Amino acid sequence: MENKNAELEVYNLRTVIVSLLLGFFGVGLLVVSYIFQKYDYDPLFIFAIGSIGTTILTVGIISLLYEVLLRRSFINVTQQSIQRIFLDEKQKSNELLKIEKAKIEKYVEDEKIKLFDYYEKEKIGIEKNLRGIIEEAIPPKYSNIKRVGIVDTYDFLEMERLRQKIEKLENTEFKILKIYTPTLNLLESTIINSIENRNVAFRINLLNPCCEEAIDKRAKSLKDYDKDQIKEEIIKNLRRCKSIFKRIEKKENFKVRLYDSFISVPIYGYGTSYIMGLYLHNRLSEEGVQIKVSGIGSVLYKRVDEHFENIWANAKDVNLEDEDFLKKISL
Repeated sequence: MENKNAELEVYNLRTVIVSLLLGFFGVGLLVVSYIFQKYDYDPLFIFAIGSIGTTILTVGIISLLYEVLLRRSFINVTQQSIQRIFLDEKQKSNELLKIEKAKIEKYVEDEKIKLFDYYEKEKIGIEKNLRGIIEEAIPPKYSNIKRVGIVDTYDFLEMERLRQKIEKLENTEFKILKIYTPTLNLLESTIINSIENRNVAFRINLLNPCCEEAIDKRAKSLKDYDKDQIKEEIIKNLRRCKSIFKRIEKKENFKVRLYDSFISVPIYGYGTSYIMGLYLHNRLSEEGVQIKVSGIGSVLYKRVDEHFENIWANAKDVNLEDEDFLKKISL
């Protein structure tokens, strides 16, 4: 670009010099014709020289004026016109590129949607086929287990797993139906956090420590516990419930009741699931096999849920706001 500008400047300078030379030459011819008039030269010759000088002078002046005044303006106008045309073409090209890009993006998006729909249809078809194959391969007895609502079993009640379940609950209930639960003290902080921060409501149903007959039956099935020890464990649970009640703001989310009849199935319930234990001989329920039941529509879930609600409906409320509530517990 700089080389072109240099060539342009040299060319302009040469034009100016030529114009000036023509002007001087024209003036010189006019001077000569004027001098020749004083002598007896041929008038036609003098006229011819004067005319040529006038013409050359006029050409020089016009060339000089064009170069100095008009040529640069003409070049600028021409350059501006070329730049404007270039910018217009560039803008048109950009608009065309945008249009083509939008078309390509729309095409790609449409293809992605088609591919996703195809994948989903194929996935659903594969899942149906796979489900059918699995259902045909599973023996009838396992299908019956699933149908009634049993989804899993555990060798014993894993405290950490139970804690994790509670920590994931939100805006729901957690239910306990036990003679007493040795896990309550270990779950205290988890229970409080769930009530205060995730609006979980707890309903705890324990055996009335004054229910001598039920306590006597359970004590006879445990070689390491007598009646007084079982009563003491229930009292410990109630004291723990009192501790939890004092520490929470949402007191309506923590309710405790005492039932009077012997139960054979202790349970922990959360969301749409229950974990059932068994009161076996010489074994705490947490130490035995645990059966997980899930699915509101399943037969066993309905039975277990009715089991809890019936006992809850007939149990006595524990007034945890009363400091002397333990002294007032009676049959």
